Amino acid sequence: MKVIHASWNEPWQNAFLLVNKPYQWSSFDVVNKLKHTFKLKTGHAGTLDPLATGLLIICTGKKLKEMEQFKEYDKTYTGSLILGATTPSFDLEKDIDQRFSIEEITEEMIIATSKKFIGEQLQIPPIHSAAKRDGVRYYRMARRNEQFVPQPRLVEMTSLKLTEIKLPEIKFELTCSKGFYVR
Repeated sequence: MKVIHASWNEPWQNAFLLVNKPYQWSSFDVVNKLKHTFKLKTGHAGTLDPLATGLLIICTGKKLKEMEQFKEYDKTYTGSLILGATTPSFDLEKDIDQRFSIEEITEEMIIATSKKFIGEQLQIPPIHSAAKRDGVRYYRMARRNEQFVPQPRLVEMTSLKLTEIKLPEIKFELTCSKGFYVR
């Protein structure tokens, strides 16, 4: 993350900053960088996993009091997935551990199945996610090989658009509630 030099009396003392979170940075890494660079009270309105990139809303100074409002809004994500392969972390943090044939899967089947994800559902966060148990991120416990059972949570997907299907890859855009994990 590139940070420009600034003085204390800059307009971001009490502001909402829109940051494009870098790949492999935790949301906490971004907050710390800004806090130490600009000597500001800083927090973020929602967590992105370290392997995710995208909008991270940073609140500074007096705007920290307004941070909670952003956590309630729906979020929109874009991404891609590869059919026929799995990883232990459900993302690219771990290498592919299994491969499966997708010869019988058609575009029509993919479209029909995607519609089943719309609405409320109980979702179990992946063990390599930023969800917390007793104040500790799941991904930290997973990396230390600690055994634990992630707790399901009620989430909602309000829309799912398949933007491109070129098997084995599928590109998508989805809108969901807070607490929803996209892997």
